[in-house]
Amino acid sequence: MVTQRFITFGMLAVFLIIPQSFSPVAAEIYFQDDFEDPAVSEDKWEVITGDWEVGGGVYSQYSTADPWLVTMVSSDYWNDEWVEYTVEFEVMPLTEGDAPVNVLFRVQDPVPLIWDDRRGENTHMYRWIVNGWTNTESRPYIYKPGESVMLAQTECSLEVAIWHHIKLEVTAAGFTGYVDGVEMFSVENSEWTTGRVGLHAYSGELDVDDFVIYGPDNVNVKRWSVYD
Repeated sequence: MVTQRFITFGMLAVFLIIPQSFSPVAAEIYFQDDFEDPAVSEDKWEVITGDWEVGGGVYSQYSTADPWLVTMVSSDYWNDEWVEYTVEFEVMPLTEGDAPVNVLFRVQDPVPLIWDDRRGENTHMYRWIVNGWTNTESRPYIYKPGESVMLAQTECSLEVAIWHHIKLEVTAAGFTGYVDGVEMFSVENSEWTTGRVGLHAYSGELDVDDFVIYGPDNVNVKRWSVYD
């Protein structure tokens, strides 16, 4: 779990009466990883490309040599019956860059192996560029053979070396993305509804923590604070 620091006594008093961890309740948690045990995490993730490794309680990507730095939730931990779910995690960008933080979802196998395959003949996936276009915009895309389509565009930037909270709600009819509790987009699109979830770093380093995917009936009671 990411280290947290409270700034004022008033803030501390508020946090003392609020649940102090992410606690989805009332429905099934499909997948989760707190990255405290590297051996356990190794089974849960499939690294496609990049330098992804678990250490110090976080999942880090250290390579900057390629725009397609991808890790996917392992097939053994995924079920295509999960059509509706929410993805939440903490992320800390470690380098300046064009689009270092991305969420991949509804990625149908085979997963693209190189950047040039993102519109390849076998590609079917969605990609949320959380902070793209030189860290100024949030953009969800759909990728399919021969084309990619931007589905929304919102101002967004992520501060380097600061923890940010990412949330993606996926339904049968569309999806909604949030950064630090602020809605970035809400899109209706259901060209396909199956496929795995993954993370993508575009030529940038980052740390990820407290990654969870849970069913549509969960209640989010996550505490908000200032991250170090």
